Amino acid sequence: SEDQKCNIINSINAKPLYRIYNHPISLNDQRISYDSILQRVADIGISLTILCAYSFIPAGFVVFIVRERITQEKRLQYVCGIKPFLYWLSSFIWDFVNYLIIMGITLAVIASFGVTAYTTNSKNLGSLVVLLILFGFSSLPMTYMLSRFFNDTGSAYMIVFCFTLFSGIA
Repeated sequence: SEDQKCNIINSINAKPLYRIYNHPISLNDQRISYDSILQRVADIGISLTILCAYSFIPAGFVVFIVRERITQEKRLQYVCGIKPFLYWLSSFIWDFVNYLIIMGITLAVIASFGVTAYTTNSKNLGSLVVLLILFGFSSLPMTYMLSRFFNDTGSAYMIVFCFTLFSGIA
């Protein structure tokens, strides 16, 4: 019984295994103001608009690829001596340069209108540039792969657009 008392006293004096810290969010007038909430909703709307616009780009590129395959223009190029790797590399470079032009116009519009979600911090604009470049770099090969499943340019356009839009939202 003496040992039990010592164990109880030692367990009371022992340091706790876990500590919990609570730092509540300070809700001041600026954080919960009506204008601040409207600005956040507008920023989300701008982001969704950019996502929708950028979903059209790979969908637009798939039309040419499907049309080249249907009319067998690609086969004619192969017969003339162009290797498949060179064909796809030149196609990717051409599409990516077009994509970069569109991206530059988008960034110019964002910078000129001073969209607060992207221009308040230099890291935000830099992150947007990296994100858009990676999107273009990944969506173009995806478009090339998806083009093999279609024999109609209209259905290819709509399905690639919907796939890109919904995967971007997810």
